[in-house]
Amino acid sequence: MSNSSHKNTKLGQSVEISKLKKKISGLNKKIESFKEQFSEVRQSDCFILALGPDNLANPLVDQIYNELKNSGFKGNKLDVIIDSGGGSIGAAYNLAQLFRRYGKERLSFVIPRWAKSAATLLIWELHLLKNLA
Repeated sequence: MSNSSHKNTKLGQSVEISKLKKKISGLNKKIESFKEQFSEVRQSDCFILALGPDNLANPLVDQIYNELKNSGFKGNKLDVIIDSGGGSIGAAYNLAQLFRRYGKERLSFVIPRWAKSAATLLIWELHLLKNLA
């Protein structure tokens, strides 16, 4: 490959990366706008747990803990929008306990697509805790 075509290839990749970054930025703005509108209508805080086919895993619990801690959530009402293919039962249990802290007064789940395996357990764990309280 000549030096000139190598530079053109890198330039083309750079342009594509720039376009992708703009698209991602636009999507992030739409997501934040949706969360604000959703929170306003529901009068609660909103957390989106969108994993798709990825799994609930223990490292994710730490990441979500940090996000919640730094989120500035104001109240004791939390809606979790969840889309997950499942994962670790232990991680689901730990997330249930964590979400419970931020949804003391009301904790709800919205499942727009799926909550499989461990994600189902996460939702049922909270349902059981609520009914036992």
